[in-house]
Amino acid sequence: MNYRKQTISLRRGAEVHRNILLALITTIFVLLCMLIGSSIASSGQSKAAQNVSYKYYTSIEIERGDTLWNIAEEYMTPEYGSVQEYVDEIKAVNDLGDDEIHSGQYLMIPYFSSEIK
Repeated sequence: MNYRKQTISLRRGAEVHRNILLALITTIFVLLCMLIGSSIASSGQSKAAQNVSYKYYTSIEIERGDTLWNIAEEYMTPEYGSVQEYVDEIKAVNDLGDDEIHSGQYLMIPYFSSEIK
């Protein structure tokens, strides 16, 4: 009978050690996953921060022969979907009702830059 109690006690002890080892391995694995995940997330954020564009405006003087379309082709940045979209924004910013502009007139021209100015 004493031998049986001893065997059961040894089995329970071995099971407790196995459970502790399993808990330790699981904890290490979870911490490692968290470390890798946070490293990946922070590298993604730094890449996103590098791709940030800031919107600015500059004033230009209209010269003879200028049109909103050739101004758009010269100043448009890739953030705009089309030349028409860019021309529409120039018209909105400058409160223009139509496409008519005159030499000597000044227009505010929007553009994007990754530099903080």
